[in-house]
Amino acid sequence: VYKNERYIMNILGYSERGMLNAIFYGMNLLGEKKGLAKLCELLELIKVNGNQVFDKTKVVNAEIIIEPSLSDFGYPDVVIILNYSGKKCVLFFEAKVKTWHKDQWNSKISNFKTQLRRFSDSVGKRISKDGKKRKIGTNGVVLQFYKMIKDADEFYFIALLPKKVSLKHNWGLLLWEDIEKKLVIPGLKENFDFNRTVTDARSQIY
Repeated sequence: VYKNERYIMNILGYSERGMLNAIFYGMNLLGEKKGLAKLCELLELIKVNGNQVFDKTKVVNAEIIIEPSLSDFGYPDVVIILNYSGKKCVLFFEAKVKTWHKDQWNSKISNFKTQLRRFSDSVGKRISKDGKKRKIGTNGVVLQFYKMIKDADEFYFIALLPKKVSLKHNWGLLLWEDIEKKLVIPGLKENFDFNRTVTDARSQIY
């Protein structure tokens, strides 16, 4: 007879999508005030050119959208809309993990940089830097999301990565390792553990 004495019910997520869900739904489990405080802790881990850019005392409220669509401009992994001392700030996140096969990570670097550029293009143009005409389209839900972000006072583009890389354009950098070591969120440790082997602690996240 199968028995599991550790949990009555437990939810585990695989790879980057599972980890993102664990982070943000875990925050939500804490309730609005504690969840927002935990989000502020995450924001303070973001570095732009090596410097912290967000001050938790200035965050009034936040809305988090996981993997919304921007049609031809791509699908951000996460978008956070902040009321930041009265300013509307929109943060686009593109997340990458190490993957099980280490040599696959380097091949993804140019891909995530291309994605961040496209998100940047979406808020101000209809033509990307690669010369291809891109459109938001006519999908009602996409347009609804676009209206939520287009009038922001400031835009930030954040790379959530397994290790430090050189970033241009004042993009932000957030590391998976910092999240695991510095944030305490319900279910987060279990999800990091699920994505590494028990025998040799080999992770497919970072």
